[in-house]
Amino acid sequence: MASFEQAASLAARAAVNSAKNGFSQEQRLSAVERIEEEELLFLPKPDTIGTKLLNMCRENKVAAFSGVVLAVMAAAILFADKLTVYDPNGVNLMERLLPPSGAHWCGTDELGRDIFTRILYGGRVSLLVGVIPTTISMAIGIVLGMVSGYIRQTEAVIMRLADIVLAFPSIVLAMVVMYTLGATTTNIFVALSMIGWAKTARVVRSQTLSLREQEFVEAARGMGVGKWTIMFRHILPNCLPSLIVLFTLNIPDAILSEANLSFLGVGTQPPDSSWGLMVSQARTFAQSSPWMLIFPSLAILIMVLALNFLGDGLRDALDPHGK
Repeated sequence: MASFEQAASLAARAAVNSAKNGFSQEQRLSAVERIEEEELLFLPKPDTIGTKLLNMCRENKVAAFSGVVLAVMAAAILFADKLTVYDPNGVNLMERLLPPSGAHWCGTDELGRDIFTRILYGGRVSLLVGVIPTTISMAIGIVLGMVSGYIRQTEAVIMRLADIVLAFPSIVLAMVVMYTLGATTTNIFVALSMIGWAKTARVVRSQTLSLREQEFVEAARGMGVGKWTIMFRHILPNCLPSLIVLFTLNIPDAILSEANLSFLGVGTQPPDSSWGLMVSQARTFAQSSPWMLIFPSLAILIMVLALNFLGDGLRDALDPHGK
């Protein structure tokens, strides 16, 4: 004899079957789709990059302040001709080696040139040296890193080449390139691009090795999607958060490398100006006119610190593996 629970179950199943028979197949599918859409409305939405950046600004005040400082410095460098009336290369021996004053906020150098003006115009070279070689080197590193991580036959060659580049101090390799090609601003871009790709390649390779085993990559591979399409349309977007962080951390390295090269005499050459070249030229007057050395050094220090603090904040906000 059937129990009460079994009888109730049979009655409920019969009621469901009779209800199903009252609707067509299209109506049942439409009802299921409607229920799924309503469920999606209550699911938590994934955080976008903009949302993560806003959270970073609320939670990490140092990173947010660093971003403001960088924005102000970049605006001052770009609109230098609106902020000063002096010619960065204008010589005025009657006003040489003047200390900071209302007329010359950062003083003047041995040729009577306004140091504040030269810092603003020199920042253009330093900023370009920080952004352009970093962009080129990261583009090279991204391609080589994804190829070595996804096409395993090329891994040994590419990674051993990266190991060779990383085995030598970057400043030594940059000096070799500069001595070989000549000390010009364009060659600085070439030198820093040639030595900066290896770190990016190793980071992208490690993430590609992890992502190539994920289900969405396996599904794309099973559907016959090409290797290059998988790498650039499926793997690369998932590497972007880490690459954004790496970009902000590589820019100060490039700025410091240019400053070191200019300090050693193989970087930016006169009449062009950069912060590293200004520090190099101020060595002779470090005791008699210390402002010539202090203010360009402060510009380098503030820029590098702000970029590093911003990079740390972005790493905490965007890189889930770094938390």
